[in-house]
Amino acid sequence: MTLEITPSGQACGAEIRGVDLSAPLPAEIVAGIRAAWLEHQVLSFPDQSMSDADLERFTLYFGPFGEDPFIASIPGHQHIIAVQRAADETAPIFAESWHTDWSFQAAP
Repeated sequence: MTLEITPSGQACGAEIRGVDLSAPLPAEIVAGIRAAWLEHQVLSFPDQSMSDADLERFTLYFGPFGEDPFIASIPGHQHIIAVQRAADETAPIFAESWHTDWSFQAAP
């Protein structure tokens, strides 16, 4: 497995290919992803097919889960929330402008 990292050409961001996020990752691949994240701040992983359990496993490579006291999780996965919007919704998007999550907590 070899990471293919393509910078966006913008102020931040890169695309990563050559990795299957639905499977456990070796430490050297996680280290490469972390290094790319620190360098580019925003990463995309196109064409991934991940289960909720895969998403939780991948997240834990980068630190423990946070706790959000205001948003309910999806059934069966207490660390995943559904961020969704119906195509016909017209109300303003909640938190559509810059904000920070969890800064009010003792350990943000």
